[in-house]
Amino acid sequence: MFETLPYDSPLPNQVKLNYPPIQQARQIAVNRTIKHHKINKQRYDKHYVDAKFKVGDLVLYQNFSYPNSSKLQSPYNGPFKVVRKLSNVTYEIDKPNQYTGKLTDIVHSTRLKPFHSKSNFQLC
Repeated sequence: MFETLPYDSPLPNQVKLNYPPIQQARQIAVNRTIKHHKINKQRYDKHYVDAKFKVGDLVLYQNFSYPNSSKLQSPYNGPFKVVRKLSNVTYEIDKPNQYTGKLTDIVHSTRLKPFHSKSNFQLC
């Protein structure tokens, strides 16, 4: 913290270590963090698909499961109908909420996936 090592250097005394001042080292760390954040954001955005559900669409809801608790169960429930769009990422679906007792549930778009019925399935 005071531009000195908190331990004795294992290198011989003839070798002088030039450490940057602590403020400069902190600024270097912040710059590298910002740089890698931008790289990770570009990598994420390259594969991100924005969910565009409309009122009346049928969707599947992703179940929450504890690790190794439901290995053979389907990861999705449904289909459920989208009742209304609350924001760009939250939707109200006609899935009953067991905690509040309401007939609808508000869910994030990352927990939803479009439903495709078997009657519309075709092989190319």
